[in-house]
Amino acid sequence: GGPYWNNLKTQCSESECVFRHHTCASSSSCYAMKISYEDEDNALESYDMSYIISLGDEAVENRVLDPDYSFNIGNCESIEVCGEEVDIGSNERIIFDSLVKVSGQEVLTRKAEEQSSQYNAACWMIKNDTMKIDYSNEYSIVQRYVAALMFYTLDGASWTNSWSNGTGYLPYNHECEWNGITCNEQDLIININLAGNNLKGELVRELGELIFIDVLNLESNALEGSIPLEISNLWSLEVMKLGSNMIDGRIPTVIGTMSKLKVLDLHSNTLSSTIPVELYNINTLEVLNVTRNSLVGSITSEVGKLSSLKKLDLSSNFLTGSMPAEIMRAPDLTELILSSNEFTGRIPLPSSSFDIFEHPKSLEKFIISDNKFESTISKTIGNLTGIQQLFFDNNDLTGSIPAELGELVNLQQLSLSYNALKGDIPKSMANMNNLSLVHFHGNDLNGNADVFLNVIENFVTDCGRPSSTNDPVICKTCSICCNSEEMCQQNEQSSALPPITIGLGSVAAVTVLLLMIAFVRARFFSKEEISFKQQNLNALQLCGKDSVYQFVLCRSIAGRIVVVFTILAQILIFFQFLRVSSVSDKDNSDRIYTMRCPSNKTDCEDEADVSWSGWVAFVIMMISFVLIDIIKGFRLMYKATRLISIRCFLGGVILTIVSLVALITTAYYNEAIALSDRDIIVNSVILLFVNDIDEKLFALLHFIVPEWLDSMHNEALEFEFEQNDFLLSRNKPSRNEQIPKESLPGDVDFPDIDLDVQNDKSELDGLVESSE
Repeated sequence: GGPYWNNLKTQCSESECVFRHHTCASSSSCYAMKISYEDEDNALESYDMSYIISLGDEAVENRVLDPDYSFNIGNCESIEVCGEEVDIGSNERIIFDSLVKVSGQEVLTRKAEEQSSQYNAACWMIKNDTMKIDYSNEYSIVQRYVAALMFYTLDGASWTNSWSNGTGYLPYNHECEWNGITCNEQDLIININLAGNNLKGELVRELGELIFIDVLNLESNALEGSIPLEISNLWSLEVMKLGSNMIDGRIPTVIGTMSKLKVLDLHSNTLSSTIPVELYNINTLEVLNVTRNSLVGSITSEVGKLSSLKKLDLSSNFLTGSMPAEIMRAPDLTELILSSNEFTGRIPLPSSSFDIFEHPKSLEKFIISDNKFESTISKTIGNLTGIQQLFFDNNDLTGSIPAELGELVNLQQLSLSYNALKGDIPKSMANMNNLSLVHFHGNDLNGNADVFLNVIENFVTDCGRPSSTNDPVICKTCSICCNSEEMCQQNEQSSALPPITIGLGSVAAVTVLLLMIAFVRARFFSKEEISFKQQNLNALQLCGKDSVYQFVLCRSIAGRIVVVFTILAQILIFFQFLRVSSVSDKDNSDRIYTMRCPSNKTDCEDEADVSWSGWVAFVIMMISFVLIDIIKGFRLMYKATRLISIRCFLGGVILTIVSLVALITTAYYNEAIALSDRDIIVNSVILLFVNDIDEKLFALLHFIVPEWLDSMHNEALEFEFEQNDFLLSRNKPSRNEQIPKESLPGDVDFPDIDLDVQNDKSELDGLVESSE
């Protein structure tokens, strides 16, 4: 209520009198103070009296009294709130007086054009809120006000799960029923969980009034500004999660006074400055997560005072200096993550295997990647028997891999990549049967890396070429091999045969399959089931009228030599492309390493820009230029089984084998070399040119020895007529059956003759001349 005085004391000397007093009043009350002094002559004197009078959050300092020796503040009867006069003693005034203690009078009585979130929240409670309030319970008034203030300050109307339910206005039910708020039986807020709810704005200092809250989870929003100091008033708080926001500034040192705090999660913000040493005084703290901020400075040995610590994540900051080994004194520590900083010195491992207090047996995750640690790996690493993830990659570690590492039988992921480790991989690691990831690349290791008994799905070593050592790592079980240029590729030895073996095997298998199909058709299909048109040979057309492979139909030795030379030239060229596509022949391979296995990721990334459209273009080209030759070869082999013709059979086999080799080589070479869709097309065109050597050689012979080429062509044509005569004799129609003209060979312009004339040898010469 009104002001009152107590403990009024006066001390006077010859020159002055000092009044000492204490004043208590309602924060929003108006009061007047008048001080008078009478001298010996009862004359009222005027003095410049200096004093401090506090009113809410305002302070008036060193003010001179008015001539009437009084100091007046406002009107004691009423005050204007939300555009209306609020009288003393009214319910509205009770609410206002309670809120002034929390937010101060100024922000609650601003003019309309200067309205604050505090003003809006107060006006909502005073003018609009219809919920029945216990005016005698000041905390319940403040609690509802702080909840409403969060709505107005953090853009509550646009929250994902808004309290306004799309209306833009706060509901009138109890705040304990609002989404994300949990209360106890006394209707006191104990949990606020608005994570991922699109909160925008700055945290208000009034949040520190919710002194009974246990959990505050506002992570994954768009909060800005700094953490208010008043948050340390939350003496009951056990969990504070403000991660994944845009909070900046310092971590308040006063958080170190929150004696019940167990989880402090501030990850993924823009916090700067150092980590306050006061945080190390919270002996209840179990989780400290400040990853992905801009923190600087070093970590002191006092971090060892966090005896309850289970998880410490300092990754992705700018922390420097050494990491004290005292951190290992926390007996229940399960995760220690220090990656992506600038730590130097020794790895924070126990200094002695005899110090049982410095070996957290429950440690499961130990990650110090992307730092500047420059020591060896201590043998005491073998005492961390519960470890499951061990990432020491991208540091300056030296020495060899300790054999004691093999004692970590529960280890699942191990990365020592990108250091300066030397020597062999310890054979003691053979019994680490739970490993699914092993990264040893980017070191100077040598010897045989095939020491593990089980197959490791993600196993990367420096088994590629070129190598940084004279004795490179040998690894047949590795899934990926990297070279000294930090480029990697799939290790063919781990899962595939050499490409030449694949090529030869595929050609042989397909050729045998086609032969079997041709034999079955020729053996079991009756001649009535095969029309006369299908029986025409067309051997010259199938071998290629513009190809030297037609010489296989001739008896000329020179022609056959040309055929053999062409086959050998094509096959040898194709095999050269297959050989340089291999991983097994690493010293002579041209296979392009398209993958990178960075230190900060467990999976390797393929940098090749090859998409499905590139392979579609490849398939179209193969169908257009290669598949037709395979079909021609199959048809020739099928005809040969009907005619029992060796020359036709050889022609079919040659076409089939060369075409299959071209297809397999082009596919395998593109898989090994192509970095883009364009590369696939270019490589395919080059290899298809090799497939057309027989036609290019035919064109060359046409200019060099045209007479000989004409004679070979005539001989091949004569062979085709002879075979057609044989087919006609086997399938001679009855007297009344006419031979359909369209059933005759398509590449020969037959005159209108009957069957008897065709059998006349004298007419054959005329047909040859006519064909020519």
